[in-house]
Amino acid sequence: SVVDCLITCLCLVGIESKKSLQEEKRAREARELAERKRLRVKAVGV
Repeated sequence: SVVDCLITCLCLVGIESKKSLQEEKRAREARELAERKRLRVKAVGV
């Protein structure tokens, strides 16, 4: 039925947005790690 289709679509969209949120979080954590490493290298260089 139409309702089933709508629910399925909503579930798929929800899964997709959850996935992209996790990817964003991972990317942000990787950036922060790189930033911290760079700061540590700077501190050692000084």
